[in-house]
Amino acid sequence: MHLVKKSLAAAALITASLACSSYAPAQTVYFNSAGSSAQWQTFALAAAQLATKGAPYTVHRYTAKGTAADGKPYAGIADSRDNTTNTPTPPPVESGNIWIVWNENGNGTPVSIYAFTSVDSVVGLRTFFAVPRATVQLDTAVETKAGQQLISATLPYWSTEDASVPAAVYNALNNAKLTAANTDIRPEDGLFAYKRIVAALNTTTYTGLGYGGADGNLVGVGVQSHYSTTVATPVAFTLSGDDPITGEDHAGAYVTIPVGASPIIFAINQTGLTFSSHDLSVTEASGNTAEKIFSGTDCVFKGNVVNPILREPLSGTYNTTEFTNFRLTAAPDLTQEIGINPANANNNPLDLTCAAGGGTRTRAIGTGESIKALFNNDGLGGTGAGNINYAFFGYGNFSAEAANANYSYLTLDEVDPINAAFSNGEFPSCPAAGCPIAGGSSFPNLRNGSYRSWSLLRVVTDADSVNPTNYTNTVALVNAADKLINRSVPDFVPFLASCSTSGPNEPGLDVFRSHYTQEGVAPVNGAVPVTVDCAAHTGEPAQDLIGYTVGGTGTADGESVTEQGGDVGGKIEGPYSASHPLPTNPNASTYLNERQ
Repeated sequence: MHLVKKSLAAAALITASLACSSYAPAQTVYFNSAGSSAQWQTFALAAAQLATKGAPYTVHRYTAKGTAADGKPYAGIADSRDNTTNTPTPPPVESGNIWIVWNENGNGTPVSIYAFTSVDSVVGLRTFFAVPRATVQLDTAVETKAGQQLISATLPYWSTEDASVPAAVYNALNNAKLTAANTDIRPEDGLFAYKRIVAALNTTTYTGLGYGGADGNLVGVGVQSHYSTTVATPVAFTLSGDDPITGEDHAGAYVTIPVGASPIIFAINQTGLTFSSHDLSVTEASGNTAEKIFSGTDCVFKGNVVNPILREPLSGTYNTTEFTNFRLTAAPDLTQEIGINPANANNNPLDLTCAAGGGTRTRAIGTGESIKALFNNDGLGGTGAGNINYAFFGYGNFSAEAANANYSYLTLDEVDPINAAFSNGEFPSCPAAGCPIAGGSSFPNLRNGSYRSWSLLRVVTDADSVNPTNYTNTVALVNAADKLINRSVPDFVPFLASCSTSGPNEPGLDVFRSHYTQEGVAPVNGAVPVTVDCAAHTGEPAQDLIGYTVGGTGTADGESVTEQGGDVGGKIEGPYSASHPLPTNPNASTYLNERQ
Protein backbone atom coordinates (compact mmCIF):
# COMPACT_ATOMS: atom_id res chain seq x y z
CA MET A 1 0.00 0.00 0.00
CA HIS A 2 1.28 3.44 -0.85
CA LEU A 3 0.98 5.34 2.38
CA VAL A 4 3.34 7.90 3.76
CA LYS A 5 5.96 6.49 6.09
CA LYS A 6 4.25 7.76 9.22
CA SER A 7 1.01 5.86 8.47
CA LEU A 8 2.69 2.52 7.95
CA ALA A 9 4.94 2.89 10.95
CA ALA A 10 1.95 3.82 13.08
CA ALA A 11 0.05 0.73 11.89
CA ALA A 12 2.96 -1.50 12.82
CA LEU A 13 3.28 0.12 16.23
CA ILE A 14 -0.43 -0.33 16.93
CA THR A 15 -0.26 -4.06 16.28
CA ALA A 16 2.97 -4.42 18.24
CA SER A 17 1.47 -2.61 21.19
CA LEU A 18 -1.63 -4.79 21.08
CA ALA A 19 0.50 -7.91 21.12
CA CYS A 20 2.54 -6.63 24.06
CA SER A 21 -0.28 -5.19 26.11
CA SER A 22 -1.51 -7.05 29.15
CA TYR A 23 -4.96 -5.84 28.13
CA ALA A 24 -4.87 -7.62 24.76
CA PRO A 25 -8.04 -9.71 24.36
CA ALA A 26 -7.57 -13.46 24.80
CA GLN A 27 -7.70 -15.79 21.80
CA THR A 28 -7.92 -13.04 19.18
CA VAL A 29 -7.56 -14.09 15.53
CA TYR A 30 -5.28 -11.29 14.34
CA PHE A 31 -4.79 -12.53 10.77
CA ASN A 32 -6.64 -15.27 8.87
CA SER A 33 -5.83 -15.40 5.18
CA ALA A 34 -6.25 -17.68 2.19
CA GLY A 35 -4.42 -17.50 -1.11
CA SER A 36 -1.05 -17.54 -2.84
CA SER A 37 1.50 -20.19 -1.89
CA ALA A 38 4.22 -17.77 -3.09
CA GLN A 39 3.72 -15.77 0.13
CA TRP A 40 2.84 -18.62 2.49
CA GLN A 41 6.23 -19.26 4.08
CA THR A 42 7.36 -15.65 4.36
CA PHE A 43 4.15 -14.61 6.10
CA ALA A 44 4.56 -17.48 8.55
CA LEU A 45 7.97 -16.13 9.58
CA ALA A 46 6.53 -12.61 9.78
CA ALA A 47 3.70 -13.79 12.04
CA ALA A 48 6.14 -15.62 14.30
CA GLN A 49 8.25 -12.48 14.54
CA LEU A 50 5.27 -10.33 15.51
CA ALA A 51 4.19 -12.93 18.06
CA THR A 52 7.63 -12.77 19.73
CA LYS A 53 7.12 -9.06 20.45
CA GLY A 54 4.73 -10.02 23.22
CA ALA A 55 7.49 -10.96 25.69
CA PRO A 56 7.20 -12.71 28.05
CA TYR A 57 4.75 -14.48 25.74
CA THR A 58 5.58 -17.99 24.51
CA VAL A 59 5.29 -18.43 20.74
CA HIS A 60 3.90 -21.59 19.14
CA ARG A 61 4.02 -22.78 15.54
CA TYR A 62 2.11 -25.43 13.59
CA THR A 63 1.74 -26.56 9.96
CA ALA A 64 -0.40 -29.23 8.32
CA LYS A 65 -1.36 -30.43 4.87
CA GLY A 66 -3.25 -33.33 3.35
CA THR A 67 -6.19 -35.38 4.54
CA ALA A 68 -6.97 -36.62 8.04
CA ALA A 69 -8.08 -40.14 8.88
CA ASP A 70 -11.74 -39.11 8.59
CA GLY A 71 -11.18 -38.27 4.91
CA LYS A 72 -11.45 -34.51 5.44
CA PRO A 73 -8.62 -32.03 4.90
CA TYR A 74 -6.75 -30.85 7.97
CA ALA A 75 -7.57 -27.33 6.79
CA GLY A 76 -9.96 -25.91 4.23
CA ILE A 77 -11.73 -22.70 3.27
CA ALA A 78 -15.53 -22.97 3.32
CA ASP A 79 -17.63 -20.75 1.07
CA SER A 80 -20.96 -20.91 2.90
CA ARG A 81 -23.04 -18.81 0.52
CA ASP A 82 -26.62 -19.91 -0.21
CA ASN A 83 -26.41 -23.06 -2.33
CA THR A 84 -30.08 -24.05 -2.47
CA THR A 85 -31.96 -21.19 -4.10
CA ASN A 86 -29.44 -20.11 -6.72
CA THR A 87 -26.86 -22.89 -6.90
CA PRO A 88 -27.83 -26.56 -7.25
CA THR A 89 -24.22 -27.50 -6.51
CA PRO A 90 -22.68 -25.97 -3.39
CA PRO A 91 -19.28 -24.28 -3.59
CA PRO A 92 -16.74 -26.89 -2.47
CA VAL A 93 -14.52 -26.61 0.58
CA GLU A 94 -11.09 -25.65 -0.76
CA SER A 95 -8.34 -27.58 1.00
CA GLY A 96 -4.81 -26.28 1.41
CA ASN A 97 -1.66 -26.25 3.48
CA ILE A 98 -2.06 -24.23 6.66
CA TRP A 99 0.28 -22.61 9.13
CA ILE A 100 -0.91 -21.40 12.52
CA VAL A 101 1.08 -19.17 14.86
CA TRP A 102 -0.09 -18.16 18.33
CA ASN A 103 1.41 -16.80 21.52
CA GLU A 104 0.47 -17.41 25.14
CA ASN A 105 0.73 -15.22 28.18
CA GLY A 106 2.31 -16.30 31.45
CA ASN A 107 -0.83 -18.24 32.36
CA GLY A 108 -0.72 -20.31 29.19
CA THR A 109 -3.71 -18.52 27.67
CA PRO A 110 -3.56 -17.88 23.89
CA VAL A 111 -3.55 -14.16 23.09
CA SER A 112 -2.94 -13.55 19.37
CA ILE A 113 -3.56 -16.11 16.61
CA TYR A 114 -2.36 -15.91 13.01
CA ALA A 115 -3.21 -18.38 10.20
CA PHE A 116 -2.76 -18.71 6.43
CA THR A 117 -4.23 -21.45 4.20
CA SER A 118 -2.60 -21.76 0.76
CA VAL A 119 -5.04 -22.06 -2.16
CA ASP A 120 -5.15 -20.56 -5.66
CA SER A 121 -5.02 -16.77 -5.83
CA VAL A 122 -8.47 -16.55 -7.41
CA VAL A 123 -9.88 -18.92 -4.77
CA GLY A 124 -8.39 -16.69 -2.08
CA LEU A 125 -9.94 -13.61 -3.68
CA ARG A 126 -13.31 -15.29 -4.20
CA THR A 127 -13.58 -16.53 -0.63
CA PHE A 128 -12.52 -13.14 0.77
CA PHE A 129 -15.05 -11.24 -1.35
CA ALA A 130 -17.87 -13.75 -0.74
CA VAL A 131 -20.84 -12.29 1.15
CA PRO A 132 -20.99 -13.63 3.79
CA ARG A 133 -17.21 -14.00 3.90
CA ALA A 134 -15.76 -17.52 3.83
CA THR A 135 -14.33 -19.20 6.91
CA VAL A 136 -11.45 -21.50 7.72
CA GLN A 137 -12.41 -25.06 8.69
CA LEU A 138 -10.09 -27.20 10.79
CA ASP A 139 -10.41 -30.93 11.22
CA THR A 140 -10.47 -31.99 14.87
CA ALA A 141 -7.39 -34.12 14.11
CA VAL A 142 -5.18 -31.03 14.46
CA GLU A 143 -5.91 -31.13 18.21
CA THR A 144 -3.97 -34.41 18.47
CA LYS A 145 -1.66 -34.52 15.43
CA ALA A 146 1.84 -33.06 15.57
CA GLY A 147 2.79 -30.24 13.22
CA GLN A 148 4.26 -31.51 9.96
CA GLN A 149 7.23 -29.10 9.92
CA LEU A 150 6.41 -27.78 6.44
CA ILE A 151 8.62 -24.79 7.29
CA SER A 152 12.22 -25.42 8.24
CA ALA A 153 13.01 -25.07 11.93
CA THR A 154 16.28 -23.36 10.95
CA LEU A 155 14.58 -20.29 9.46
CA PRO A 156 14.39 -17.03 11.42
CA TYR A 157 11.64 -17.02 14.06
CA TRP A 158 10.64 -20.61 13.27
CA SER A 159 11.51 -23.72 15.30
CA THR A 160 10.32 -27.24 16.03
CA GLU A 161 6.56 -27.21 15.69
CA ASP A 162 4.00 -28.03 18.35
CA ALA A 163 2.64 -31.51 19.03
CA SER A 164 -0.94 -30.29 18.50
CA VAL A 165 -3.20 -27.26 18.32
CA PRO A 166 -4.67 -26.56 21.78
CA ALA A 167 -8.45 -26.51 22.19
CA ALA A 168 -8.54 -22.77 22.87
CA VAL A 169 -6.76 -21.99 19.58
CA TYR A 170 -8.81 -24.56 17.68
CA ASN A 171 -12.08 -23.10 18.98
CA ALA A 172 -11.06 -19.52 18.18
CA LEU A 173 -9.81 -20.25 14.67
CA ASN A 174 -12.21 -22.95 13.46
CA ASN A 175 -15.03 -21.27 11.48
CA ALA A 176 -13.35 -17.87 11.83
CA LYS A 177 -13.96 -15.52 8.91
CA LEU A 178 -11.09 -14.57 6.63
CA THR A 179 -9.51 -11.21 7.35
CA ALA A 180 -7.37 -11.07 4.19
CA ALA A 181 -6.46 -12.79 0.92
CA ASN A 182 -2.91 -13.17 -0.41
CA THR A 183 -2.81 -13.05 -4.18
CA ASP A 184 -0.42 -13.09 -7.13
CA ILE A 185 -2.75 -10.90 -9.23
CA ARG A 186 -4.93 -7.87 -8.56
CA PRO A 187 -8.60 -8.44 -7.63
CA GLU A 188 -9.76 -7.05 -10.98
CA ASP A 189 -7.53 -9.57 -12.76
CA GLY A 190 -8.81 -12.36 -10.52
CA LEU A 191 -12.42 -11.50 -11.39
CA PHE A 192 -11.46 -11.43 -15.07
CA ALA A 193 -9.90 -14.89 -14.72
CA TYR A 194 -13.11 -16.28 -13.20
CA LYS A 195 -15.29 -14.78 -15.95
CA ARG A 196 -12.97 -16.03 -18.67
CA ILE A 197 -12.89 -19.60 -17.39
CA VAL A 198 -16.70 -19.94 -17.16
CA ALA A 199 -17.53 -18.13 -20.40
CA ALA A 200 -18.60 -20.24 -23.39
CA LEU A 201 -15.65 -21.81 -25.17
CA ASN A 202 -14.38 -19.61 -27.99
CA THR A 203 -11.87 -21.53 -30.09
CA THR A 204 -10.84 -18.44 -32.06
CA THR A 205 -10.02 -15.87 -29.38
CA TYR A 206 -10.17 -18.07 -26.25
CA THR A 207 -11.86 -15.26 -24.38
CA GLY A 208 -14.00 -18.05 -22.93
CA LEU A 209 -12.64 -21.43 -21.79
CA GLY A 210 -15.89 -23.39 -21.43
CA TYR A 211 -15.96 -24.36 -17.75
CA GLY A 212 -19.37 -22.80 -17.04
CA GLY A 213 -21.95 -24.50 -14.85
CA ALA A 214 -25.66 -25.27 -15.06
CA ASP A 215 -26.71 -22.45 -12.72
CA GLY A 216 -25.71 -19.46 -14.78
CA ASN A 217 -22.04 -20.15 -14.04
CA LEU A 218 -22.39 -19.41 -10.33
CA VAL A 219 -20.58 -22.69 -9.67
CA GLY A 220 -18.71 -23.83 -12.75
CA VAL A 221 -17.22 -27.12 -13.90
CA GLY A 222 -14.18 -28.09 -11.86
CA VAL A 223 -10.78 -28.12 -13.54
CA GLN A 224 -9.39 -31.57 -12.81
CA SER A 225 -5.82 -32.67 -12.20
CA HIS A 226 -4.14 -35.35 -14.27
CA TYR A 227 -2.04 -36.33 -11.26
CA SER A 228 -4.57 -36.57 -8.42
CA THR A 229 -8.22 -36.18 -7.49
CA THR A 230 -7.70 -32.47 -6.83
CA VAL A 231 -10.19 -30.14 -8.50
CA ALA A 232 -10.17 -26.34 -8.90
CA THR A 233 -13.75 -25.07 -9.11
CA PRO A 234 -14.69 -21.62 -10.47
CA VAL A 235 -17.31 -19.93 -8.26
CA ALA A 236 -18.91 -16.53 -8.82
CA PHE A 237 -17.91 -13.43 -6.86
CA THR A 238 -17.85 -9.67 -7.26
CA LEU A 239 -15.63 -6.92 -5.86
CA SER A 240 -18.45 -4.58 -4.92
CA GLY A 241 -22.22 -4.28 -4.99
CA ASP A 242 -24.47 -7.31 -4.54
CA ASP A 243 -23.04 -10.79 -4.17
CA PRO A 244 -24.07 -12.87 -7.24
CA ILE A 245 -25.15 -15.86 -5.13
CA THR A 246 -26.68 -14.41 -1.97
CA GLY A 247 -27.64 -10.96 -3.21
CA GLU A 248 -26.16 -9.45 -0.06
CA ASP A 249 -24.26 -6.19 -0.38
CA HIS A 250 -20.53 -5.92 0.28
CA ALA A 251 -19.68 -4.38 3.62
CA GLY A 252 -17.47 -1.66 2.21
CA ALA A 253 -14.18 -0.72 0.60
CA TYR A 254 -11.12 -2.95 0.37
CA VAL A 255 -7.44 -2.20 -0.20
CA THR A 256 -4.65 -4.03 -1.98
CA ILE A 257 -1.32 -3.88 -0.16
CA PRO A 258 1.77 -4.60 -2.31
CA VAL A 259 4.20 -7.15 -0.85
CA GLY A 260 6.87 -7.78 -3.48
CA ALA A 261 7.60 -9.03 -6.98
CA SER A 262 8.25 -12.67 -7.84
CA PRO A 263 9.44 -14.13 -11.16
CA ILE A 264 7.79 -16.96 -13.06
CA ILE A 265 10.41 -19.49 -14.13
CA PHE A 266 10.14 -22.22 -16.71
CA ALA A 267 11.78 -25.46 -15.63
CA ILE A 268 12.56 -28.75 -17.35
CA ASN A 269 13.39 -32.32 -16.42
CA GLN A 270 16.28 -32.88 -18.81
CA THR A 271 17.09 -36.44 -17.74
CA GLY A 272 18.59 -38.14 -20.81
CA LEU A 273 18.05 -35.06 -23.01
CA THR A 274 20.65 -32.95 -24.80
CA PHE A 275 20.40 -29.18 -25.23
CA SER A 276 22.26 -26.75 -27.41
CA SER A 277 21.06 -23.97 -25.08
CA HIS A 278 18.59 -23.44 -22.26
CA ASP A 279 16.80 -20.44 -23.78
CA LEU A 280 13.04 -20.48 -24.27
CA SER A 281 12.00 -17.98 -26.90
CA VAL A 282 8.92 -15.84 -26.31
CA THR A 283 9.19 -13.16 -28.97
CA GLU A 284 9.60 -15.04 -32.25
CA ALA A 285 7.61 -13.22 -34.94
CA SER A 286 6.32 -16.55 -36.30
CA GLY A 287 4.93 -17.66 -32.93
CA ASN A 288 7.00 -18.08 -29.82
CA THR A 289 8.50 -21.39 -28.74
CA ALA A 290 6.94 -21.22 -25.27
CA GLU A 291 3.46 -20.83 -26.74
CA LYS A 292 4.00 -23.63 -29.27
CA ILE A 293 5.00 -26.03 -26.50
CA PHE A 294 2.32 -25.21 -23.94
CA SER A 295 -0.47 -24.97 -26.53
CA GLY A 296 0.55 -28.42 -27.80
CA THR A 297 1.19 -27.05 -31.30
CA ASP A 298 4.74 -28.40 -31.43
CA CYS A 299 6.23 -30.05 -28.33
CA VAL A 300 9.89 -30.02 -29.35
CA PHE A 301 12.47 -27.97 -27.51
CA LYS A 302 16.03 -27.77 -28.84
CA GLY A 303 15.55 -31.05 -30.68
CA ASN A 304 14.00 -32.86 -27.69
CA VAL A 305 10.44 -34.07 -27.21
CA VAL A 306 8.93 -32.40 -24.14
CA ASN A 307 5.76 -32.85 -22.08
CA PRO A 308 4.22 -29.52 -21.03
CA ILE A 309 2.47 -29.32 -17.64
CA LEU A 310 -0.18 -26.59 -17.50
CA ARG A 311 -1.70 -25.03 -14.39
CA GLU A 312 -5.39 -24.35 -13.77
CA PRO A 313 -6.76 -21.07 -15.21
CA LEU A 314 -7.88 -19.97 -11.72
CA SER A 315 -4.26 -19.77 -10.65
CA GLY A 316 -2.35 -16.53 -10.32
CA THR A 317 0.64 -18.49 -11.61
CA TYR A 318 -1.31 -19.48 -14.73
CA ASN A 319 -2.59 -15.97 -15.40
CA THR A 320 0.79 -14.32 -14.90
CA THR A 321 2.35 -16.85 -17.28
CA GLU A 322 -0.49 -16.59 -19.79
CA PHE A 323 -0.37 -12.80 -20.05
CA THR A 324 3.39 -12.25 -19.91
CA ASN A 325 4.38 -14.97 -22.39
CA PHE A 326 1.47 -16.11 -24.55
CA ARG A 327 -1.40 -13.61 -24.95
CA LEU A 328 0.78 -10.68 -25.98
CA THR A 329 -0.27 -7.35 -27.45
CA ALA A 330 1.00 -8.40 -30.88
CA ALA A 331 -0.76 -11.80 -30.72
CA PRO A 332 -3.72 -11.46 -28.31
CA ASP A 333 -5.37 -14.76 -29.29
CA LEU A 334 -2.43 -17.00 -28.41
CA THR A 335 -2.97 -19.14 -25.34
CA GLN A 336 -2.02 -22.35 -23.56
CA GLU A 337 -5.61 -23.52 -24.05
CA ILE A 338 -5.52 -24.06 -27.83
CA GLY A 339 -7.25 -27.33 -28.70
CA ILE A 340 -8.68 -27.89 -25.20
CA ASN A 341 -12.44 -28.41 -24.83
CA PRO A 342 -13.36 -29.47 -21.27
CA ALA A 343 -16.44 -31.28 -22.60
CA ASN A 344 -14.32 -33.76 -24.59
CA ALA A 345 -12.57 -36.90 -23.39
CA ASN A 346 -8.97 -36.46 -22.23
CA ASN A 347 -9.45 -32.70 -22.00
CA ASN A 348 -10.52 -32.48 -18.34
CA PRO A 349 -8.44 -33.91 -16.78
CA LEU A 350 -6.03 -32.94 -19.51
CA ASP A 351 -4.14 -35.75 -21.24
CA LEU A 352 -3.61 -34.78 -24.87
CA THR A 353 -0.89 -35.74 -27.32
CA CYS A 354 0.69 -32.68 -28.88
CA ALA A 355 -0.25 -31.89 -32.48
CA ALA A 356 3.38 -32.17 -33.59
CA GLY A 357 6.65 -33.44 -32.20
CA GLY A 358 5.22 -36.06 -29.86
CA GLY A 359 4.92 -35.28 -26.18
CA THR A 360 1.80 -35.00 -24.03
CA ARG A 361 0.06 -32.04 -22.38
CA THR A 362 -1.25 -32.53 -18.85
CA ARG A 363 -2.56 -30.27 -16.11
CA ALA A 364 -1.55 -30.05 -12.45
CA ILE A 365 -3.51 -28.27 -9.73
CA GLY A 366 -1.32 -26.23 -7.42
CA THR A 367 2.38 -25.40 -7.39
CA GLY A 368 3.38 -28.40 -5.28
CA GLU A 369 1.71 -30.89 -7.59
CA SER A 370 3.16 -29.23 -10.69
CA ILE A 371 6.69 -29.41 -9.32
CA LYS A 372 6.32 -33.02 -8.21
CA ALA A 373 5.12 -33.86 -11.70
CA LEU A 374 8.12 -32.07 -13.18
CA PHE A 375 10.56 -34.13 -11.18
CA ASN A 376 9.12 -37.65 -11.29
CA ASN A 377 5.68 -37.66 -12.93
CA ASP A 378 4.22 -37.88 -9.42
CA GLY A 379 4.52 -41.66 -9.28
CA LEU A 380 2.22 -42.33 -12.22
CA GLY A 381 4.66 -44.66 -13.87
CA GLY A 382 6.82 -42.29 -15.87
CA THR A 383 10.31 -41.02 -15.22
CA GLY A 384 9.44 -37.35 -15.67
CA ALA A 385 12.05 -37.03 -18.43
CA GLY A 386 11.13 -34.22 -20.78
CA ASN A 387 8.51 -32.71 -18.47
CA ILE A 388 8.44 -28.92 -18.62
CA ASN A 389 6.44 -26.56 -16.40
CA TYR A 390 6.33 -23.07 -14.94
CA ALA A 391 5.98 -21.72 -11.39
CA PHE A 392 6.72 -18.70 -9.28
CA PHE A 393 10.27 -19.25 -8.15
CA GLY A 394 10.78 -20.17 -4.54
CA TYR A 395 13.85 -21.78 -2.99
CA GLY A 396 11.65 -24.20 -1.10
CA ASN A 397 9.70 -25.15 -4.22
CA PHE A 398 12.79 -26.47 -5.98
CA SER A 399 15.04 -27.37 -3.06
CA ALA A 400 14.57 -31.13 -3.42
CA GLU A 401 16.40 -31.09 -6.73
CA ALA A 402 18.78 -28.16 -6.19
CA ALA A 403 22.23 -28.46 -7.79
CA ASN A 404 21.05 -31.51 -9.75
CA ALA A 405 22.20 -31.58 -13.38
CA ASN A 406 19.06 -33.50 -14.43
CA TYR A 407 16.82 -30.50 -13.71
CA SER A 408 17.18 -26.90 -14.74
CA TYR A 409 15.39 -23.63 -15.19
CA LEU A 410 15.35 -21.81 -18.54
CA THR A 411 16.03 -18.28 -19.66
CA LEU A 412 13.42 -16.25 -21.56
CA ASP A 413 14.86 -14.59 -24.65
CA GLU A 414 18.29 -15.13 -23.04
CA VAL A 415 17.41 -13.27 -19.83
CA ASP A 416 18.01 -15.16 -16.58
CA PRO A 417 15.11 -15.04 -14.09
CA ILE A 418 17.16 -15.62 -10.92
CA ASN A 419 20.77 -14.53 -11.43
CA ALA A 420 22.44 -11.69 -13.29
CA ALA A 421 23.82 -14.12 -15.88
CA PHE A 422 22.99 -17.71 -16.78
CA SER A 423 25.38 -20.49 -15.79
CA ASN A 424 24.11 -24.07 -16.04
CA GLY A 425 20.47 -23.63 -15.03
CA GLU A 426 20.66 -25.75 -11.91
CA PHE A 427 18.27 -24.68 -9.17
CA PRO A 428 20.03 -22.72 -6.43
CA SER A 429 19.70 -23.81 -2.83
CA CYS A 430 19.60 -22.10 0.53
CA PRO A 431 22.09 -22.95 3.30
CA ALA A 432 20.73 -24.95 6.21
CA ALA A 433 20.26 -21.80 8.30
CA GLY A 434 18.44 -19.92 5.55
CA CYS A 435 19.95 -17.85 2.77
CA PRO A 436 20.43 -14.23 3.75
CA ILE A 437 21.12 -11.95 0.84
CA ALA A 438 22.42 -8.40 0.61
CA GLY A 439 19.86 -5.65 0.17
CA GLY A 440 19.11 -4.88 -3.46
CA SER A 441 20.80 -8.01 -4.84
CA SER A 442 17.96 -10.51 -5.36
CA PHE A 443 16.58 -11.16 -8.86
CA PRO A 444 18.66 -8.47 -10.60
CA ASN A 445 16.97 -8.85 -14.00
CA LEU A 446 13.51 -8.44 -12.50
CA ARG A 447 14.71 -5.35 -10.67
CA ASN A 448 16.19 -3.79 -13.81
CA GLY A 449 13.11 -4.49 -15.94
CA SER A 450 14.74 -6.87 -18.42
CA TYR A 451 13.05 -10.11 -17.30
CA ARG A 452 9.52 -10.18 -18.67
CA SER A 453 7.57 -12.78 -16.65
CA TRP A 454 6.73 -11.65 -13.11
CA SER A 455 3.92 -10.32 -11.00
CA LEU A 456 3.51 -8.10 -7.97
CA LEU A 457 2.36 -10.12 -4.97
CA ARG A 458 -0.30 -8.43 -2.84
CA VAL A 459 -2.58 -8.84 0.15
CA VAL A 460 -6.21 -7.74 -0.01
CA THR A 461 -7.97 -6.70 3.19
CA ASP A 462 -10.64 -4.34 4.48
CA ALA A 463 -10.03 -0.63 4.19
CA ASP A 464 -9.08 1.16 7.38
CA SER A 465 -12.46 2.93 7.36
CA VAL A 466 -14.30 -0.41 7.22
CA ASN A 467 -12.32 -2.59 9.62
CA PRO A 468 -9.29 -0.85 11.14
CA THR A 469 -8.24 -3.99 13.01
CA ASN A 470 -7.99 -6.14 9.89
CA TYR A 471 -6.24 -3.33 8.06
CA THR A 472 -3.73 -2.59 10.82
CA ASN A 473 -2.84 -6.23 11.44
CA THR A 474 -2.39 -6.91 7.71
CA VAL A 475 -0.13 -3.88 7.24
CA ALA A 476 1.99 -5.00 10.18
CA LEU A 477 2.48 -8.45 8.63
CA VAL A 478 3.41 -6.95 5.26
CA ASN A 479 5.94 -4.70 6.98
CA ALA A 480 7.46 -7.66 8.82
CA ALA A 481 7.50 -9.87 5.71
CA ASP A 482 9.32 -7.26 3.64
CA LYS A 483 11.88 -6.79 6.40
CA LEU A 484 12.49 -10.52 6.76
CA ILE A 485 12.65 -11.56 3.13
CA ASN A 486 16.31 -10.76 2.47
CA ARG A 487 17.55 -12.39 5.66
CA SER A 488 15.38 -15.50 5.50
CA VAL A 489 14.48 -17.08 2.16
CA PRO A 490 14.57 -14.34 -0.50
CA ASP A 491 11.74 -15.63 -2.68
CA PHE A 492 10.68 -12.19 -3.92
CA VAL A 493 11.91 -8.62 -4.32
CA PRO A 494 10.49 -6.69 -1.35
CA PHE A 495 8.15 -3.91 -2.35
CA LEU A 496 9.28 -1.63 0.44
CA ALA A 497 12.61 0.14 0.70
CA SER A 498 14.41 -0.16 4.02
CA CYS A 499 17.64 0.85 5.68
CA SER A 500 20.32 -1.28 7.27
CA THR A 501 23.42 -0.69 9.36
CA SER A 502 24.74 -4.21 8.73
CA GLY A 503 24.86 -4.19 4.93
CA PRO A 504 23.56 -2.50 1.78
CA ASN A 505 20.22 -0.76 2.08
CA GLU A 506 17.26 -2.37 0.35
CA PRO A 507 15.99 -0.01 -2.39
CA GLY A 508 12.68 -1.85 -2.75
CA LEU A 509 10.91 -2.57 -6.00
CA ASP A 510 11.77 0.03 -8.62
CA VAL A 511 9.67 -1.30 -11.52
CA PHE A 512 5.95 -1.75 -11.96
CA ARG A 513 3.46 -2.93 -14.55
CA SER A 514 1.32 -0.25 -16.12
CA HIS A 515 -2.36 -0.69 -15.28
CA TYR A 516 -5.18 -0.95 -17.80
CA THR A 517 -8.97 -1.05 -17.73
CA GLN A 518 -10.09 -4.40 -16.32
CA GLU A 519 -13.65 -5.47 -15.49
CA GLY A 520 -14.85 -1.92 -15.99
CA VAL A 521 -12.33 -0.45 -13.57
CA ALA A 522 -10.36 2.43 -15.06
CA PRO A 523 -6.59 2.25 -14.64
CA VAL A 524 -4.53 4.20 -12.11
CA ASN A 525 -0.96 3.15 -11.46
CA GLY A 526 -0.72 4.50 -7.93
CA ALA A 527 1.02 7.06 -5.79
CA VAL A 528 4.33 8.84 -5.86
CA PRO A 529 7.11 7.25 -3.80
CA VAL A 530 8.47 9.21 -0.88
CA THR A 531 12.18 9.93 -0.64
CA VAL A 532 14.43 7.22 0.77
CA ASP A 533 16.66 8.83 3.39
CA CYS A 534 18.53 6.10 5.24
CA ALA A 535 20.97 8.53 6.80
CA ALA A 536 18.22 9.73 9.11
CA HIS A 537 17.59 6.22 10.39
CA THR A 538 20.99 5.07 11.54
CA GLY A 539 20.73 2.86 14.58
CA GLU A 540 17.25 1.54 13.79
CA PRO A 541 17.76 -0.84 10.89
CA ALA A 542 14.94 -2.92 9.42
CA GLN A 543 12.19 -1.07 11.32
CA ASP A 544 11.20 2.11 9.53
CA LEU A 545 9.70 1.72 6.06
CA ILE A 546 11.01 4.54 3.97
CA GLY A 547 10.28 4.47 0.25
CA TYR A 548 7.93 2.94 -2.28
CA THR A 549 7.39 2.58 -5.98
CA VAL A 550 4.05 3.04 -7.70
CA GLY A 551 1.14 0.84 -6.72
CA GLY A 552 -1.25 0.90 -3.81
CA THR A 553 -2.83 3.99 -2.27
CA GLY A 554 -1.35 7.23 -1.08
CA THR A 555 -1.05 10.96 -1.67
CA ALA A 556 0.52 12.82 -4.56
CA ASP A 557 0.47 16.61 -4.99
CA GLY A 558 -1.91 16.76 -2.04
CA GLU A 559 -4.46 14.49 -3.74
CA SER A 560 -5.40 10.88 -3.09
CA VAL A 561 -4.03 8.49 -5.71
CA THR A 562 -5.41 4.95 -5.52
CA GLU A 563 -4.05 2.05 -7.52
CA GLN A 564 -6.80 0.35 -9.50
CA GLY A 565 -7.46 -1.60 -12.69
CA GLY A 566 -5.69 -4.67 -14.02
CA ASP A 567 -1.94 -5.04 -14.32
CA VAL A 568 -1.24 -8.74 -14.96
CA GLY A 569 1.01 -8.69 -18.02
CA GLY A 570 0.98 -4.89 -18.09
CA LYS A 571 3.83 -3.02 -19.76
CA ILE A 572 6.92 -2.90 -17.53
CA GLU A 573 7.79 0.63 -16.46
CA GLY A 574 11.04 1.65 -14.78
CA PRO A 575 13.41 1.26 -13.14
CA TYR A 576 13.35 4.77 -11.71
CA SER A 577 16.44 6.26 -10.14
CA ALA A 578 18.03 9.66 -9.51
CA SER A 579 18.92 9.88 -13.20
CA HIS A 580 15.44 8.74 -14.29
CA PRO A 581 12.99 10.30 -11.82
CA LEU A 582 9.42 9.18 -11.45
CA PRO A 583 6.78 11.57 -12.79
CA THR A 584 5.23 13.78 -10.13
CA ASN A 585 1.81 12.15 -10.29
CA PRO A 586 2.03 8.84 -12.16
CA ASN A 587 -1.56 8.08 -13.05
CA ALA A 588 -2.26 5.53 -15.72
CA SER A 589 -2.64 8.07 -18.52
CA THR A 590 1.10 8.74 -18.29
CA TYR A 591 1.93 5.36 -19.76
CA LEU A 592 0.96 2.90 -22.44
CA ASN A 593 -1.86 0.93 -20.84
CA GLU A 594 -1.42 -2.32 -22.64
CA ARG A 595 -0.13 -5.75 -21.94
CA GLN A 596 3.32 -6.57 -23.20
